Amino acid sequence: MFLHHVLDHEARLAFAGLAYHLLHLGDVSAREARVVFTMLGELSLSVDELTPREPFEQLAARIVYPRARLASLLELVRLARVDRELSPDELEIVRWLASAWGISGDHFVAVLGWVERHAALLREAEALVDRAT
Repeated sequence: MFLHHVLDHEARLAFAGLAYHLLHLGDVSAREARVVFTMLGELSLSVDELTPREPFEQLAARIVYPRARLASLLELVRLARVDRELSPDELEIVRWLASAWGISGDHFVAVLGWVERHAALLREAEALVDRAT
């Protein structure tokens, strides 16, 4: 949603690698795969560019600008939350990123809240469509 506007090419590749790591903490659901493919399209990246070539910490360090970091955190939490809840491993990863990127506790809580509200709106819209005759 925000990534195309705030990430340069190197940061886009780093984001894709971070998403890959986050995605592979558990089994990859069809819903998660769809979100990742949408993100790749927004970033103008191919599926081949999703697989990281560096460790997680080095990828995180490649995203340097505060706006890029906050937008990346929003999108990574959204990805982790797409299957309806953050697992303890996912929460640990996004907390680590927030800390490593200097994102304050208040901003981190705001990110979690925004993603939760967004997910609730999506569920509401899905229910409305499902009830349509």
